[in-house]
Amino acid sequence: MSTPAPARSFRWQSGLVRAAKLLLLVIVGWGIHRTVLAALEQLDQHPWQWRPGWLSLAGGIYLVGVLPAGWYWHWTMRRLGNRPRLLRSLAAYYVGHLGKYVPGKGMVVVLRAGLVRGSGVDTRLAAAAVFYETLTTMAAGGALAALLMVTWLDVRGEVTLLSVGLALALVIPTIPPVARRLIARLTPRGERALVADAISLEGTTRLVGWGVSVLVWVVLGLSLEAALLAADADLVDPLAELPLCTAAVALAVVAGFLSFVPGGAVVREAVLLELLAPRYGAAPAVVGAVLLRLAWLGAELATAAGIWIASLRDRRKLGGAHPGADDRNG
Repeated sequence: MSTPAPARSFRWQSGLVRAAKLLLLVIVGWGIHRTVLAALEQLDQHPWQWRPGWLSLAGGIYLVGVLPAGWYWHWTMRRLGNRPRLLRSLAAYYVGHLGKYVPGKGMVVVLRAGLVRGSGVDTRLAAAAVFYETLTTMAAGGALAALLMVTWLDVRGEVTLLSVGLALALVIPTIPPVARRLIARLTPRGERALVADAISLEGTTRLVGWGVSVLVWVVLGLSLEAALLAADADLVDPLAELPLCTAAVALAVVAGFLSFVPGGAVVREAVLLELLAPRYGAAPAVVGAVLLRLAWLGAELATAAGIWIASLRDRRKLGGAHPGADDRNG
């Protein structure tokens, strides 16, 4: 007895989906592998001792630090009419960070929008919310770094000008009229009206985003301090040195983001070295920057693994139902 055509078509489509997921996993794994190898090569050039306690603390603070940004992405989606569950949004947000280790920035959007999809979620609006949240976070980081350098820190004039320039480069695209024009150029004609509405969010949404983002960068400054302690840096007063570490980590991540280098590799470390070496010395600054990368990557991998295990348990409880099947009420 022959297999009905609809059944054969379903199996064929299911096979394609599985192959695409496997390919996606291979690409992300390849990007992470390259990042780890580059970091270990940098560590081999400097003497350092293994301090797992401070390194684990740096990773833990990082996960806590980016949590408000994940909430903001969820909140933005709901402001646009989507109805995702908070836990699903946060899971997609954390796993989506692994996409930054793949060349280009598109994999982050693919991972986040794909993982949050389900009943009550338009993936186009979810992707637009990724664009909005990311630019808001980066713009706030650039602006905060520039403000600290101009008003508080004693750094080279060229670095301050770079920070101001990066801040302007990121703030300008978040202004609604400019953002609409960018969307018009980057979005297929049939979807421009839908996605452009995502950038027309009222001032309250933008204000909340900036407030949340400033909090994120300050906590990430604490994560950098833990990484510097793991590198045996002479960090006497963490509170007094938090402005320097906050400005350093914000400018480094923003510069790495704009470089389009996977994970901001080398670019991020170069900025951290420029800002931290005068205070802590070249070797602790380099080792601290590399350890920060490894701590963040380790935290992201551990979180992604935990989310994957939890999703497998949920599927078994649901008898293999689709992950989005229980999202009928958003």
